[in-house]
Amino acid sequence: MTPGRPGHEDLVVMVAGEVQGTGVRISPHLVLTCARVVGARQSARVINPATSVGRGEHPVIWSDSRLDAAVLLAGNGRLGFQPRLGALATDRPVPGRIIGHPVGRGSDRGGFKARWFTGTVPPVTDPGILLFDFDSPPEGDPTDPHSATSLIGAPLFAGDTLLGLVQRLSGNGGRIRAHCLPTRRLAEHPGLCALAPWIPSSLETVVHGTPDDIRYEEEYAQALAAVHRDTRIFGLDTPPSWDLEAAYLHLETDLGDPAASHGAPPRRVDSVIAGHPRILLRGEAGSGKTTLLSWLAARAVTRTLPDELGELNGLVPFLVPLRMVRLGGNGLPDPERLPQTASARIPDPPEGWALRVLGEGRALLLVDGVDEVPEEDRAATRTWLEQLLRAFPENRCIVAVRPGAVAGDWLTADDFTEVQLLPMSDREIEQFVESWFAAARTTEADLPPLEGTLRKRLAHDHVLRRLARTPLLCAVVCALHLQQRGDLPDHPWAIYEHALTVLLDRRDIERGVNFPGPPDGISLGGWERRLLLQGLAVRLARNGATGIPRTLALARIDQVRPLMPNLRDDESADRLLDHLVDRTGLLAERSGGDVCFVRPTFQDFFAAKEFVEGDHLDELLSRSGDERWADVILFAAGYCRSDQIDRFVHTLLANGRRAPDRYTTVRLAVLALRCIQYPIKVSPETREAVADAVGGFLPPLSTETADILGRLGTSVLPLLPEPELLPAAALAPTTSLVRRMDGPAARVYAERLALRLARERPPGGSSAAGA
Repeated sequence: MTPGRPGHEDLVVMVAGEVQGTGVRISPHLVLTCARVVGARQSARVINPATSVGRGEHPVIWSDSRLDAAVLLAGNGRLGFQPRLGALATDRPVPGRIIGHPVGRGSDRGGFKARWFTGTVPPVTDPGILLFDFDSPPEGDPTDPHSATSLIGAPLFAGDTLLGLVQRLSGNGGRIRAHCLPTRRLAEHPGLCALAPWIPSSLETVVHGTPDDIRYEEEYAQALAAVHRDTRIFGLDTPPSWDLEAAYLHLETDLGDPAASHGAPPRRVDSVIAGHPRILLRGEAGSGKTTLLSWLAARAVTRTLPDELGELNGLVPFLVPLRMVRLGGNGLPDPERLPQTASARIPDPPEGWALRVLGEGRALLLVDGVDEVPEEDRAATRTWLEQLLRAFPENRCIVAVRPGAVAGDWLTADDFTEVQLLPMSDREIEQFVESWFAAARTTEADLPPLEGTLRKRLAHDHVLRRLARTPLLCAVVCALHLQQRGDLPDHPWAIYEHALTVLLDRRDIERGVNFPGPPDGISLGGWERRLLLQGLAVRLARNGATGIPRTLALARIDQVRPLMPNLRDDESADRLLDHLVDRTGLLAERSGGDVCFVRPTFQDFFAAKEFVEGDHLDELLSRSGDERWADVILFAAGYCRSDQIDRFVHTLLANGRRAPDRYTTVRLAVLALRCIQYPIKVSPETREAVADAVGGFLPPLSTETADILGRLGTSVLPLLPEPELLPAAALAPTTSLVRRMDGPAARVYAERLALRLARERPPGGSSAAGA
């Protein structure tokens, strides 16, 4: 007897009609049981012990005494997961599980504790019946009606697939057998199918029935869910009840072909994922790509995805974080190693299991962080992915990458749909703030009424609202608003500085962790922690890496230690590194001893600070042609002194003019403007030079240029020509650009552009934008 997959207990109910039995919820409002349980009664009591709901009489809406099956209208409208109905198609024994409420006569435990019974389903010899041999029989004598009837109607599962209902028990001594009604016979019944038309006439075929496979899939589901079920939220100490559906699944996307999708509004990410089996998902740093993939993995494997993504429920996720794969040093995984790329805590699978899952088309391949692979290795990554999908074409796949890291046609030949995560709209920011504070209320006993004041500030402060366009930065804003009791700075770099002050200087003090002394005996000030983190970040950045072996991290700390004269002799590099991992929340140590920043954004921030403070700006700017350095450059601009920033920006423009391709020229002009978007001390001449450089690419004449200009947000609007003056070739790219913006000015421009397009569209024809 072992526990089942998360959500199973929510499916199984007690049914009390003429006799007591068990039932299984096959939809949010329908309970399936045996006809002999309800007997001639028109209603029966239904109790869900897992949720303590449903007590009371519920009507019998269908019953067939010859088939010995009945359906009651009952349920709370929610399911932990939707069970699949299936039929065996194998000549080998299959491990199964029965869950029910046995009530041995005289038992003082009653029938309120659902119990799992493991056993084996032998090969089918009679299509009208399934047999199940218990590993350990139910308590009591199976001929005793009190014991036997309590399992009548209990579901028989193979993995997540419902194979049948227990009709009776037989046997004696140590061997007990259940006789079950196959769900195949239910799906063939016209009366039941008329009542529940979603029940397929052709059942899912259970062919992956090796005992080791089914047992391992349950272990894999539990292990993967344990690794990924907690969505860590910036600014909250513990994983609270986090409404990720509201915060992330409402994010809007833009399909990769603006001409083909001209006039169509942005689509929610959940509907795009549901409608496309292969997706290349582009998103800026902090836009939620990694969180979304981890959440999909945890929910798909436990069959708890919402209805919009129901087709993914029950698939077997293989999450491949390319950053950690590189740190592991074993190269890109072959199919057999896919199960354990997500975490070292995943148990070893049976030999050939992953190949069988892929061969049956039951895998959900989630590849994260192509941009974190060195540029020279990305072609090999694409080849690995292409070969995998061509060998196993029936599986779903989502690949996440930052914009610009790979070309637009990188995976087009393999039928991938390219999707761009858009910056959060004003409405989405409001939803995110609401979800964040709802989660905060579960961890903050005396949460002050700050949500309303933050909403008001976001509504009127366009600088802060522009900063909060990604989930990560919106979470940073929420956390600081709470920590600062509403006193937020305007500058984005100052926002990050305040966030790190909370994490590095005040967090342990305010939580009382350092009283009467620090738990690890290490007493570092915030500036010392910063110095160590900067040293590690710049080493990683220079090497184009996102992780560093522990031995090299220790060597780097030893190089920085002389700059901290107050360190004691016993505060070794080993202890300091452990302290940074345990106490800052910014570093993590993975299996094999590799050390990395928990979010690449923080690595970029600390590296930028080190480049500026170490007077290495020329070195940094020499790397501007590599798009992976863009965020480091943006952070560095915020730390430049007034006598540095003008030369910094002009060097970016000059590097762009000397670039070998137009893409880099446009990108560096846009990057220069992003460096001075926020309140920053820069000369009028520099601002004019930047505006002229960007203006040379306006209006955009290609989708590629529009994609780059879209990073400027609404600040590019004043530089665009009036909609009525746009040349025809610029209509589609400009439409794509404006659709990525939010706010009153963007909406007005979009409306004027739509009016022009409507006037110019010939009757029954298409506009220039759609040509």
